[in-house]
Amino acid sequence: MSWLLKSHSRRLLSILVVCTVILAGCSSPQADRPSPATARETTEPARQSEARDGLSLYERRLMRILERERALKARAMEADDLLEGDLRQSFQRIAREYESVIADNPREVEPLLLYGKFLDWFGDRDGARDQFITAYRLAPETAVVQQQLGVYFAEEGDFGRALAHYLRAIELEPEQAVYHADLGELLYAFSPGFIQENIFDPDTIDAMMLEAFREAARLEPGSLVFQYRLGEAYYDVDNTPWKEALDHWENLQQRDDLTNMQRDAVRLHRARCLHALRRHDEAETVALDVSHADLQQTRNDLLIEIRVARED
Repeated sequence: MSWLLKSHSRRLLSILVVCTVILAGCSSPQADRPSPATARETTEPARQSEARDGLSLYERRLMRILERERALKARAMEADDLLEGDLRQSFQRIAREYESVIADNPREVEPLLLYGKFLDWFGDRDGARDQFITAYRLAPETAVVQQQLGVYFAEEGDFGRALAHYLRAIELEPEQAVYHADLGELLYAFSPGFIQENIFDPDTIDAMMLEAFREAARLEPGSLVFQYRLGEAYYDVDNTPWKEALDHWENLQQRDDLTNMQRDAVRLHRARCLHALRRHDEAETVALDVSHADLQQTRNDLLIEIRVARED
């Protein structure tokens, strides 16, 4: 699960793998990304009690809560009101279970972040903020805590504080691609605000954004999400480096894990870059290779642009 902590202990890694399966499909898009952190040793008896499967009582309690949370979210998504009737009772029961785990394991960051995400999902922004801040006070030098606060403040529109937390997360764990991608998305979404507040000028913010997405793609070359987002980021800047963008899409075209639609979408991106470079004949040839039904209108519109430009 993206917002769980990665531990350096085999025991905690086991629970995180299981929890990934438990909540698959129930996380929000932002939550569905990997976030590492440093686990701390504890001396609570509950943490030292190992079950036959190698999980401690603490870990097993978290797993049970997450199973109930998954079921509750599935039911809530079908309801008109997230907390109507018996849903509210289930919500309160799970909240009490989280609070019990937190009380019994006061040095652990994981349940604080999980509880905060749970509260946030059901609309309790203030409660979520309190859990994230408690986690920050407990482990301010933990990258995932910095990231989660960055996410929270970005969602609040407080882009200055979000920036500070994202930069600190990157400083703490520079090899984590998701933190760089988060930074790129923040700079993209709040570019007008950063410029208006004189925090960055337009050229600087464009350069920083592109570099953030480049770094995410470099760190996780196997991630189609990060590779595709970098390709799109070239269009988000005022002075698109079209040759670099073309090279990126051509490299992406060589992947063997693309669906037919994705492969055709990449062809359209290549054609767009070739068109911008005034290599109109090549652009037309590439665009004509696009055959997926869902992309025909986009292909035809681009072909018209190419042909008009070639005649000028």
